[in-house]
Amino acid sequence: MQIAIYGLIAELLAKQWQLPQQIEAGYAYFGRPSGERFFGADFQTTLKPAASQWLETAADLLSEKQFPRTPNKDDCRYCHLQPVCGDGVYNRATLLLNQSTGAVAKFAALKLAPVKDS
Repeated sequence: MQIAIYGLIAELLAKQWQLPQQIEAGYAYFGRPSGERFFGADFQTTLKPAASQWLETAADLLSEKQFPRTPNKDDCRYCHLQPVCGDGVYNRATLLLNQSTGAVAKFAALKLAPVKDS
């Protein structure tokens, strides 16, 4: 989301900043094997639509005061509170998401969708 938000802001301010209207975005991780990720033309076709969908879902969740747990253990990789939740939390989150409505159902559709290779 971070690179998408930077790209969206740059797109909004492109004229003021005297940048081309067609925004591209990229980032590099130093000291990590994954290295670099670049969104050229696919900023418009892939990253921007996905970011818009996530931001809309986040706004809807906040509006409904819903804070669903992730069904994905990898999402908690850097969380220091992970031991408190335990491993059973992911199965329960999946069950609850599969029975959800409203904004939580939108979140479920995003979180439970198959991961596409990039």
